[in-house]
Amino acid sequence: MAIACLIALLGDDHILSRFVDESSDFLGGMWTVVAAVFVFRETRLRSLSAGIARLIATCVSFALCLLYLLLFPFTPVGMAALIGIGTVVMALLGRRDDIVTAG
Repeated sequence: MAIACLIALLGDDHILSRFVDESSDFLGGMWTVVAAVFVFRETRLRSLSAGIARLIATCVSFALCLLYLLLFPFTPVGMAALIGIGTVVMALLGRRDDIVTAG
């Protein structure tokens, strides 16, 4: 796990440092390590499955947020509605385990 996180951090640092400032680079590196922790499993197949599940949940969340922000300004009530809609969408997709990630 530690080696996977180190590789993710170094890879991210090498890529991001060309495009963003230093503070954003550190933040991006932190999120890369967190993502590695979330998808690291005992076998390659289970890690791939966890990564795909995370990608699907992230895409659903991104699509809902993009649509919402194109139509309405941000409000806390809107954010709560998006979380609720995301929950329903993930349940309809049969991905109940990924509801938290989409939220």
